[in-house]
Amino acid sequence: MSSALHKIDRKKWVTFFTHLLVIVMLFILPDVLLGYSRPPWGHDKPVGAALYIKSALFVLVFYVNYYVLLKRSLLTSPKRVWAFVGWNLLLVLFVVVVLYLTQYINNMEVGEPLKEGARMGGHHHRPPEMPEPDFFDSRLKLLRSASFWIRDIGMVVMTIGLSVALKLGENWSDMEQRHQEMLATQKAEELNNLKSQLNPHFLFNTLNTIYALIAVSPEEAQQAVHQLSGLLRYVLYENPATVALSKEIEFARSYISLMEMRLPKGAVKAQFFEQAPTEAQVPPLLFIALIENAFKHGNTGNSNQPINITIASLPDGTVVCNISNYFNRPQDADPPRAGGIGMANLRRRLQLIYGDRATLEVHVEGDQYIAMLTIKPSQKI
Repeated sequence: MSSALHKIDRKKWVTFFTHLLVIVMLFILPDVLLGYSRPPWGHDKPVGAALYIKSALFVLVFYVNYYVLLKRSLLTSPKRVWAFVGWNLLLVLFVVVVLYLTQYINNMEVGEPLKEGARMGGHHHRPPEMPEPDFFDSRLKLLRSASFWIRDIGMVVMTIGLSVALKLGENWSDMEQRHQEMLATQKAEELNNLKSQLNPHFLFNTLNTIYALIAVSPEEAQQAVHQLSGLLRYVLYENPATVALSKEIEFARSYISLMEMRLPKGAVKAQFFEQAPTEAQVPPLLFIALIENAFKHGNTGNSNQPINITIASLPDGTVVCNISNYFNRPQDADPPRAGGIGMANLRRRLQLIYGDRATLEVHVEGDQYIAMLTIKPSQKI
């Protein structure tokens, strides 16, 4: 808990200083460089106090919007946009007043620059038809002062816009993250529900096999119960999101061995091999629905029509499960369906976990029912 709070506090401080750096680079640094290259407000040297005050005002405007005004207006309700505009007009007016007072006080301390004639120690007489130099100087000074005021007010407005953009972007990012977390939670819950449906289904089919063995061979039934306990341990107590393919293959071997106890010799042909350089990871109980379906609908009484099961990982990392079984079907009968609850759950699990990387193809060729599951490896970046 303390570690999580520490991460949250650190994130807030990182966000704060990142915003401060952006403000300095976009609004304060250019003004400082301009002040040293061309002093503002008509003085011959940069006004240090004025620049510091102006920089502080930019920071104030940004964070008042970011932490106060946006939370109480736009982010609360889009209808409160006029309240946001009104508060910012007051904020801009406050900045203008502070800048004006700063300029006024600075002028009082520094004093008005001397006229050119006084600096040279004499007066320059001009012809009567020419206007006095003070007329042009005052107009030029007024235009220059107005340009600085327009620039400063524009920079304040851009500071407000920057705070709005960053805050709305951050809120959108947080909403998107919460949405993704909600989807992940729903996905995990759905997978757990699918697995909880799969466990009773698997147990029901296995108990039917043991029940059939009791009357035929009690010793084999006892052995089957022992094997079932190992299968249930895997199903109930080992519950990670993924397991090694070899572990899933071992589970499939045990299940097939259990089912073979009530079948004639040669009724099942199973092959398992791994050719990938690194062992694949798959969800637990991934292949059991296909295997159960083959034993349920296959013509298991005829060893000349075996159930063929192949589970392999190819050299490129692709995982393949290919299962086929023969079935007896009258000529006028419809083809068998693509499975019941177990197959429907399998399709849904594949969609949730792998998306387009997994395909399950089921079709009928003559009197053979064929199911092929293919899982492509994830693309490495």
